[in-house]
Amino acid sequence: MCRDKETKLKIFHWASLLGALLGSLLACNVRAQNLYVPYYYDSTVPHQDAYPMTATQPMYSYSYDPNLDTHKTPYVAPPAHQSANDLFQEISLSTPSGLTGGFQITDYDYKEPGLDELSGPKAGLTLNGAGKFDNGFFLGVKMRYALGWSDYNGSGTSSGHFENLFDVRPYLGKDFVFSTFSLSPYLGVGYRHLYSNDRGVTSTGDLGYRRTNNLIYLPFGVTPRFRVTDESLISTNLEYDAVLSGIEMTKLSDVDPGLPGVHNQQSSGYGLRADVMWEHQDWGVGPFLIYWNIDQSNSVCASGSVYSGCGFYEPANSTLEGGLQLTYHFF
Repeated sequence: MCRDKETKLKIFHWASLLGALLGSLLACNVRAQNLYVPYYYDSTVPHQDAYPMTATQPMYSYSYDPNLDTHKTPYVAPPAHQSANDLFQEISLSTPSGLTGGFQITDYDYKEPGLDELSGPKAGLTLNGAGKFDNGFFLGVKMRYALGWSDYNGSGTSSGHFENLFDVRPYLGKDFVFSTFSLSPYLGVGYRHLYSNDRGVTSTGDLGYRRTNNLIYLPFGVTPRFRVTDESLISTNLEYDAVLSGIEMTKLSDVDPGLPGVHNQQSSGYGLRADVMWEHQDWGVGPFLIYWNIDQSNSVCASGSVYSGCGFYEPANSTLEGGLQLTYHFF
């Protein structure tokens, strides 16, 4: 119960951080929009100062007569027939096409309530490729690879256990773009692979073993984007991952060569993802959160070279990752 409470507190902490950051950035967006007032110069009126342009005064073209300007104000006219909207190249609110790469630093915490815990820092790389269609639809794939070393706490303690994980999610979605924000819902199919090498001897003399987990799931998500300035925006992402099937492979033979290898089926569970990114031109930075909650597996019988038995199962478990990521849009 205590560990479960700690997990909830960590989720609340990261969710509060994401919410606070989003609120602050939205406030900056409102202030930026209120401070923005476009100006233009009318060269036909001598020595006239620039004044705010109203909606009934478009900047279609300009002319300049230096004889009417005794101050000789420097002025460069835009190309003929250029509208006011052409003068500002705003960052797009739709899903970016092309390739975006990223680097992540995260705190990783895996728990089997009342039994075992593995925790430690991880570093990861992300890759997101997407293509867009004329009708607002987009098709893409998100990939993530992370690795690190974890400390074990359960039947004694130990440290230096190598872990890596790989995640890939092809997806299809559609952009709904408005004047200052957009919504981009999507759905897809995902595959998650986790390898954990827990071999070694704990402080109480117990032996560890290797395990591998594979999950197939359905991701449902939405990406809201809010324009902050002409060249920057706030991009958030919320995703729910419904587990379809999973398999846990445990090598008990690492403890004793006569013990069997066990394969357990996992049929239920879910994942949650959230992030808030400040994006300026091709760069982005912000915090992210990933949470998995997997139900107890089925119970199976297994036979080894010496020992055999029934009742082997994988306990219910949860994984929480929270960290910071930096992204760059290559093309």
